[in-house]
Amino acid sequence: MLLQLLAAATRGGEIAALIDTCDGLDVASAAAAGIDLNRLLWIRGASSGRVLSALSESKDRIVDRALKALNLVLQAGGFGVVAIDLADVPPRVLRSLPFTTWLRLQRIVEGSDMACLLIVPEPLARSAGGLTVMCAGQTTWAERRRFTGLDTGIRVVSPRRRVDGSAAVRAVANDSD
Repeated sequence: MLLQLLAAATRGGEIAALIDTCDGLDVASAAAAGIDLNRLLWIRGASSGRVLSALSESKDRIVDRALKALNLVLQAGGFGVVAIDLADVPPRVLRSLPFTTWLRLQRIVEGSDMACLLIVPEPLARSAGGLTVMCAGQTTWAERRRFTGLDTGIRVVSPRRRVDGSAAVRAVANDSD
C-alpha cells in the first residue's frame, strides 16, 4: 500500500518523501510499482541488520533521528505525501516515545494539503482527524517482485468506528491499474 500511495502521488505530479528508518526500500520494486523516483525524497536510515543487532540505546537514537527527519520534512512543506517507515522498529521502542511527539507532528500536518503516513507494526498514534489502516497477513509477490495482492484481511480503523476495509483495498487496487 505504501508503494501504491507514493506512486499515485508522484504520478499526479506531487513530490513525495519517504523516511526509511531501517533502509528497507527496494528501489526496483518502487520503480515497478510506478513511483517516479525523480519526485521522491528518500531519506535512508540504518540498515535492518544494524537495527536488529544494535543495543536498545542505538535503536532509540535511530528512531529519534528518523523522527527529527520527519519533523524537518513536514515543516519544509511542499510535499503531497510524507511517509515514515517504522515497521521494523520494535514496538517497545515506539511505545517508549512520548505521546507529545505524535501531537507535535499532527499539528504540523493540520491545515496543510499534505498527507502524513506512519507505517508501524501496531496502532500507535491516533487523532480525531486521522485514520488507521491495519493490514494482517502476508503480501504475495510474483517472481519479478511485482505486487499481486493481499492474502488476508485489511481493516480500516477510524478513531470513532471500525469499518471493513475491503472497499478501500479495492479502491487502491483499481487506482494502480
